[in-house]
Amino acid sequence: DVGSPPARAKPDATSRDGAIADAMEAALVPTDLDLGDDVAIAVRYVPKADLIGGDFYDVLAVDGGSLFLMGDVAGHGLDAAQVMATMRAYLRGLGFEHGDPSTILRIANELLVQDPRADLVTAVVARWEGRWRRLSLASAGHVPPLVRFPDGTVEVLLAERGPVLGAFDDGNWATFTRTLGPATTVLLYTDGLIEQRAPDLADGIRSIVDRWASTDGDDIESVADALMAGVPDSPRDDVALAVIRFD
Repeated sequence: DVGSPPARAKPDATSRDGAIADAMEAALVPTDLDLGDDVAIAVRYVPKADLIGGDFYDVLAVDGGSLFLMGDVAGHGLDAAQVMATMRAYLRGLGFEHGDPSTILRIANELLVQDPRADLVTAVVARWEGRWRRLSLASAGHVPPLVRFPDGTVEVLLAERGPVLGAFDDGNWATFTRTLGPATTVLLYTDGLIEQRAPDLADGIRSIVDRWASTDGDDIESVADALMAGVPDSPRDDVALAVIRFD
C-alpha cells in the first residue's frame, strides 16, 4: 500500500531549468515502490520552494525482503538534483548486489568521492528480512530513524551515525540490527522535517516523537499526514518521510 506525494507548485515550465526540473522530478520521485507482502508504506515529499531538492527515497524488493533508502544531498536546485540522481542510482545498484547496509554505504562513498560533481550526502539504509522479522540499519550522518511499537511508545531506533558520504576517501559504517514484532512502524525522514519543528536537533526530534505518539498508529497515511502537518507548500528546506509498517 503506497501513498503518493502531494501535488505541489512547480517551476516555470517555460524556462529551460523548469522543463529540466519537471523531467527530473518525474524520474526521481518514485510513487510505485516495490514491497513485500508484510510491509506497507506511506511517503511524502515536498522540495524547498519551487526547486527540485536534494532529498531522495526509494524501496527495493531484494532477496528475502525489502531495502529502504532515504538520503539528503547538500544544496538545492539542479546541481543537487544531479548528485541526488547519481547517489540514488549508486545505492539502488549496490542494494541489489549487497545485503549489508554498511557495505552499501562504504562502496557508495568510494564511488561518490571519485565523482567530480561530488557533494556531501547523508543517507540511511535499512534492510527488512520478513522471515526473521529483522531490520538492519546503517546511517551516514543522517537524522535518526524512529520506531513506534504496538503499545504506542515511540523511540529513536538508531542513534549512532557514521561519517557523511563524500566527506572522506574512506570511512567506517556499522550495521545495527533489531528484531521487530508485528504492527511495528518505522519512520525514515530528512532533516527538513525537524527544521519545521525546532531549530535544535534534539528538540525537533522530541517534537516529532510527541506528535507521533499522540496519533492513531494504525493508519499510516494518517500518520504521514499528521507528521507533515504545518509543513508549508514552499518550506525552507526539502522534506521527505516514509512511514513503514511491518505486519
